[in-house]
Amino acid sequence: MNTDRNLLFGVLALQADLIDTAQFAEACSVWATRKETALADILVERDWIMPADKVDVERLLERKLKRHGGDVRATLGAVAD
Repeated sequence: MNTDRNLLFGVLALQADLIDTAQFAEACSVWATRKETALADILVERDWIMPADKVDVERLLERKLKRHGGDVRATLGAVAD
């Protein structure tokens, strides 16, 4: 999973109220030192989201990507507004 896709996952989890801003910031800090681990997996490891939540956010992520022609940056920009 690339950087933009990881960030998109985190933003969607934040918008879905699965995590708060402090958890998002901390997860990003941890992820910055563990780039080989998906941000979603870090959230699950810390018990901030459940595996079922991860699946739901990934499904939402894919749906949003389809709306933007698979362009992760465009999708990230759209959801960040």
